[in-house]
Amino acid sequence: MFIKAFALTLGAGLALASLQPASADTFRSDIGRDIREVRSDRAAVQADEVRLAHERSELAKAQAREREDIRRGNLGAAIRDDREVRHEASDVRAAQNKLAADRAKLNHDTRDLRRDVAQQRHRYWLW
Repeated sequence: MFIKAFALTLGAGLALASLQPASADTFRSDIGRDIREVRSDRAAVQADEVRLAHERSELAKAQAREREDIRRGNLGAAIRDDREVRHEASDVRAAQNKLAADRAKLNHDTRDLRRDVAQQRHRYWLW
């Protein structure tokens, strides 16, 4: 009985000793990675906003050309410009979708960063 209890205690002690605690270095690396991801996401959002503004201006130009062709009675050019307007509108929608996805990723990475910082503060506060 004594030997069995001693063996269980020794086994539990060895198992606990083999576990590595979550060190501050792990949290620091998580925080560093999250900071880099947030910076990258912010740059992507800014680039998407520029692209969306460009696509919107191209759409406005195509719509203006179409209106001018209709006003002048040039129906062949108006039909061609209508196809271009539809194409530009799809480009605008694609840019909007990409911007929305990048903003969602930025929000997610920002939440991760805040969570990791809070966990690290909590660890240091307890110790």
